[in-house]
Amino acid sequence: MLGAFFFGLYKSNKHRTLKGELISELVFQKDKILIDDTGYHLDNIKKISIENTFDYKGRYTYSKGNFDGSLSNGVENELLIYLNNDEKIQVNFQQVNEDDILNEREILIHYSNRGKLHYLNLLKILQIQNYDEIQNFKTKYLEQS
Repeated sequence: MLGAFFFGLYKSNKHRTLKGELISELVFQKDKILIDDTGYHLDNIKKISIENTFDYKGRYTYSKGNFDGSLSNGVENELLIYLNNDEKIQVNFQQVNEDDILNEREILIHYSNRGKLHYLNLLKILQIQNYDEIQNFKTKYLEQS
């Protein structure tokens, strides 16, 4: 029992083993999304979905019976791009700091106003939950169609 306690302390200070490599670059731009050298222009995108934006490097992750480290690598964040030709692009991306995705706020609002990112997905990403905050945000930032 004492050994398990010490091991628990030891593993809680380690990052989980990264299964794969971080080799790509993801850049959100006003008129396109770049993944490495490939640009996906907004006119060719039917829909964008960004999920699981809670993960960041160093986030504590508890997993009973897991002998790997308990600090996340921040790679559970997922971008889905649905193209007009029915192709689906799916990538996981790393956030080094908690809420790094919020640095892309203006661009994500632009994507929503262009009809590419659903405003409920946008509200979830931007962590806007209060009814009054939602109404204020919609009035101030979202174009009414």
